[in-house]
Amino acid sequence: MSTFELLAYLAPLIALAVFAFTPPGRVVVALVTGTRLGRWLAVAAALAYAAFVAWSATYRAGRRAGSAGALRDVEQANAAAAERHVRIEAKVAKARPDALRDELKRWAPVILVALILGGCATVPTGGPGRGGAWCDIERPIRLSPERVDAMSDAEVKAAIVHNRHGAAECGWKPPEKKS
Repeated sequence: MSTFELLAYLAPLIALAVFAFTPPGRVVVALVTGTRLGRWLAVAAALAYAAFVAWSATYRAGRRAGSAGALRDVEQANAAAAERHVRIEAKVAKARPDALRDELKRWAPVILVALILGGCATVPTGGPGRGGAWCDIERPIRLSPERVDAMSDAEVKAAIVHNRHGAAECGWKPPEKKS
């Protein structure tokens, strides 16, 4: 038990002794010592305080022992981790340098087949069995005569090429003429 703990346990007794010498304390002392019940209460209080001090000291000692045990457990876990690390490093040092190359050789055919099959896949999304994704996002360019007059020859040619490609790939048809 440290000096600080001893003082902490004795402080209430010292405070009680100081209180006994004050005028209100003298009245309490006279009541306690003057009656049989008072004496029994004083003895019971002293025993209860002694039991508290003993329990507190035991509790603190147990906490210290528990902390030391926990620290010991952590040190053991760290030592075990260090041993595992050494074993892993030794295993890596013993491994053949071309083990990765051998693994890649083993899996290369599977990877190549998967890449070839993935590259050959097509998804027909356009018209009846043709077109593809271009037909999903493109629409015919419909121009009014005024708009054609305002465009350059290259722009008109690009619109015509676009519409012909759409007619061939996506099945676009020219608009019906209004009568």
